[in-house]
Amino acid sequence: MPKRSILAIGGPGSGKTTQLRTFPGRKFVYQFDPMTLAALGDVEFEHAAFVPSAEELDISVKTLKTGVGDKSIRKLEPTAYLRFQDDLYERLARNFFDDFPVVMLDSLTTFQMIVMDRVMHLSGRLGKQPEQADWSAQIANVTSAIRILSDLPCQYLYLTAHHQYTQDTTTKRLYNKPEMTGKLRLYIPSMVSDIFALSCASSAHEEKFIMQTRPSRENPIVRTTMRGLEYEEDITILDWNKPTDYGLGRLFEKGPRTRPKAPPTLTGRASLRS
Repeated sequence: MPKRSILAIGGPGSGKTTQLRTFPGRKFVYQFDPMTLAALGDVEFEHAAFVPSAEELDISVKTLKTGVGDKSIRKLEPTAYLRFQDDLYERLARNFFDDFPVVMLDSLTTFQMIVMDRVMHLSGRLGKQPEQADWSAQIANVTSAIRILSDLPCQYLYLTAHHQYTQDTTTKRLYNKPEMTGKLRLYIPSMVSDIFALSCASSAHEEKFIMQTRPSRENPIVRTTMRGLEYEEDITILDWNKPTDYGLGRLFEKGPRTRPKAPPTLTGRASLRS
């Protein structure tokens, strides 16, 4: 089976992180979202968390006007990205990922944040508004990190990212835009094999999650290398004791479920014979 690199996009609560449960085999998670572990629950996996501590964050008010803003209170150097970088190189050096068919990064949205924290620290602008050079440095570093992850020997590289409903300023068309900086919305999709848009379709009577598999006006970024999928696939995990029987992992491992064919439509007169 060819290696798959998957990008799952969706809003909060769309089931992106939980779909990791549906993949078979040993799993390793690079965690940047604070709620990743809560979403995965009791599933067995190894992980490395790089969530900034409170001491690394600065919440003092700053404005775009030069010199106008409150004095920073926090002075601790942000090291989350530095720790991730060292961890990744150390694991690569000892072929750690050879034993893990599934590697996940959750999520690209928060990963970008820790990269920017580090960029702003190195440029001496921590706590200030990012400038164009800072955004460019962030894009370059995120791209390099994903390129390395894309070269891992795992069977599945699973990336998650949030998106937002936005309007094109020229065409006025409404669509979902991945929460990525600038050209990352071009670079990241070019490095993955499959992109799906996930959403919650639950009601008062049932829990349900669906996955869009083909592009649309609202989700033009979606695409897949799999064949035979419905436009929307039900990826709800119906049995938490057997999650690999459902969801995204099941589709990649076993393909879409067989659907009964509709009966043929009869035209003209029917001949009745005893």
